[in-house]
Amino acid sequence: MIFTIISSVFLIIAIIFLMKITPEQVTKDIMNMITPNDSLRDKARNLRGNKQKHTLFRKLNQIKSALASTGKAKQFTVVCSASLVLFAAGAILAVVIDNFFLLPVMSVAMALLPFLYTSNTLSFYEKHTKEELETTLSIITTSYVRSL
Repeated sequence: MIFTIISSVFLIIAIIFLMKITPEQVTKDIMNMITPNDSLRDKARNLRGNKQKHTLFRKLNQIKSALASTGKAKQFTVVCSASLVLFAAGAILAVVIDNFFLLPVMSVAMALLPFLYTSNTLSFYEKHTKEELETTLSIITTSYVRSL
């Protein structure tokens, strides 16, 4: 059983190397799967602001833009690739422990781990930035009051 899993993993790695698949291609393909092709009606709604985007797409765009604003835009492709690898690892782990009902739960949970870590890191960064801004404004206000 373990031998077949290990050989499958090596086969997948060989296919990735033969097809020269990069993390950027994987990320682009994931984003294309999430965003459907818009019709002319959908494009008009988007321009007017009436149409809401899919929740998953909005969350991914939020993470992507936050990483870009912090100067870590290339890390988004790493997060997406790590998510795919952990998805496969979760599926393999569920098969190894012979619990096929756990397979979808374990794979989705493992796939979400990089995104949860990234969103928690970004929320910590935002909190730290707000604290720094509050301290700076306090210093400026105190300096202004003293000068009067």
